[in-house]
Amino acid sequence: MIDDLDTELDKVSAEAILIIGVSTSGNPPLAYVAGCNIPRGGLYIKKTGEDPVLIVGDLDVGSAKKGLVQNIRPYSQFNFMQLIGEHGIDEARVRLFDEVLKGMGVHKRVVLSGMIEAGQAIDITRRLEKHGYEVIAEPELIERVRRTKSPHELELIAQVARKTEKVVHKTFDMLRNCPVSGEIVLHNKAPLTVADVKTFINRNLAEENLVAVFDTIFAPGSDGADPHNHGTPEREIKRDIPIVFDIFPQDVSTGYCFDTTRTFVIGNAPHDVKKTHEDVAVAQQTALDQIAAGADGQMIARSVCEVLEARKHKTPLYYLQNPGMAMEEGFIHGLGHGVGLTIGEPPSLSLMRECILAEGDVVTVEPGVYYPGKYGIRIEDTVTVEKTGFRNFSTLDKSLELK
Repeated sequence: MIDDLDTELDKVSAEAILIIGVSTSGNPPLAYVAGCNIPRGGLYIKKTGEDPVLIVGDLDVGSAKKGLVQNIRPYSQFNFMQLIGEHGIDEARVRLFDEVLKGMGVHKRVVLSGMIEAGQAIDITRRLEKHGYEVIAEPELIERVRRTKSPHELELIAQVARKTEKVVHKTFDMLRNCPVSGEIVLHNKAPLTVADVKTFINRNLAEENLVAVFDTIFAPGSDGADPHNHGTPEREIKRDIPIVFDIFPQDVSTGYCFDTTRTFVIGNAPHDVKKTHEDVAVAQQTALDQIAAGADGQMIARSVCEVLEARKHKTPLYYLQNPGMAMEEGFIHGLGHGVGLTIGEPPSLSLMRECILAEGDVVTVEPGVYYPGKYGIRIEDTVTVEKTGFRNFSTLDKSLELK
């Protein structure tokens, strides 16, 4: 949580942190510490043990005041335009940093963070060094702070979950009401395509003030055998074919995300699809039964592999024992990842990474099994870790057949 920022700075013996960016959009570190949307970005400076300062353009002061920082100061207060005229934008920015840092009593070791272009980061570092500062790179510091969610953040994620699931329910209802001609699902008397479904999904996301930051996955049949195949737009939807539906939108107002996947069939599922779906469901429940503060993420991932291998599916364990073999079928990805202001932040549930779960972590649990040229099955819930278990943000039914 943000209250841990001082602790993390102390660990690296830093006096202060500077977090910058041209916008909070696409800049999780700045969005996190600001606690609001700032269209034109700004500069966040925090000395250890003291309250932060947030410097923004005059037009963004009102937006910044809606966030977490009390001390909001406009660039005009520092005669920034005059500094630009005298020194150019790059040096003017660093002179502003220097003025604020020295005003806080910071003279030496600082962390530079935020989503900025690499060349700009190098330039700022060199200029700060000329002013006598030691700039240290700690790219994962803010990620460590962001990892554990506050009760307020958990509620924001829960809100996104509820709105997302409304969209999923509407999508399922639309599909249920579509007539079927032979094996083809129809809509307005024409074959229903992946593009048609996504148009429906995106329209309903917009009505909930959500946006698909990355294209929603709606992948029928063999498309679903690739975990990140988003679905061929012109592909027609057919009955009795498994469809991987993975939706991971972001709330436009808060920036927080949610992630859930269901695999379903319109009509009747073939026997092998039913069996694989059951195998994945058992594997997911095996993982969920172990989620709690202090649980070992690697061991949870291993147990899922063992369940799936016992049911005759290849997993990362198999591929580790057979080096050089391409991971093309079976369970071929990690078990889960963190969710917050981004999709894919710490913690990680995987054989490859050490991870001890902590209370307040938000993580997906998403085993999947894939058979190229045939189909894929994935079931995903997003949960928050509690002292003795977990709370599941995902409430969608996991039945395979949509009837």
